[in-house]
Amino acid sequence: MAFKIKLAGIGFQVNGIYEESLKKHCGDYLDIEENSDNKKCFDNCVAGKEDLKLSDNDSVYEINISEDDIIREQGTMLEDEGQSGLAPEYLETLALLRKVAEVLPEKDGFLMHGAVIQWKDKAYMFTAPSGTGKTTHIRLWRKYLGQGVSIINGDKPFIRIVDDCVRIYGTPWAGKEGWQNNKNAPLGGICIIERGTECGIRKLDSKEAIPYLLGQIHFGDSSAQAGKTLELLDVLIKKVPVYILNCDISEHAVRTSYEAMTGEEYRES
Repeated sequence: MAFKIKLAGIGFQVNGIYEESLKKHCGDYLDIEENSDNKKCFDNCVAGKEDLKLSDNDSVYEINISEDDIIREQGTMLEDEGQSGLAPEYLETLALLRKVAEVLPEKDGFLMHGAVIQWKDKAYMFTAPSGTGKTTHIRLWRKYLGQGVSIINGDKPFIRIVDDCVRIYGTPWAGKEGWQNNKNAPLGGICIIERGTECGIRKLDSKEAIPYLLGQIHFGDSSAQAGKTLELLDVLIKKVPVYILNCDISEHAVRTSYEAMTGEEYRES
């Protein structure tokens, strides 16, 4: 039986093969009518928390996942990461992600690889090739800055331009740590992480930033999707500052990124 979810403010009706496991994967994003456990979340929503109820006026996109989609994802994982024999239930979650990402450009959005935290009223994204240390860095923010830091997503957030504001959203695709929350916030900055023995950060201009960001963004399978995503990337880099951080895993690394991105003096909690 199909179920409905709401991702980045967009409604989807999902027809899957392994629906129970897929529904569980999307649990925090189920339409309120699909899961009574979300009723409490809806009734007690706070600023930035996703409204889970789909109204009659919401556009709902239908997504159908087939065996061919699952086979495709296995082929992609084998080609890109050398992984074979993956569970079809897991591959179905990847197929769903791909199909949702194909819709996003139509709604002024796209998928970007990165880890996102919220501090006060803004979100900050840390991005880098896998294994470089973005997860470690947000873990350090949580360690040294305490409960004021909340995680929006640890791996694959969605970005949308809404009312001329760049907003970033949690999703169920959150990496091996599973760090995600169904919330969103204005994006206050993007930090590209590079490993180093000394800590230093600088702001990039648009031309410098683009090559770093291109490899972290999903552009879709069609030229129309890719073209629209490039337009949105152009808006992003004009509205959101982009930094490059050379860092180790020390408190000084947190101080360096914190002060540059927030404009505040660092004080350990």
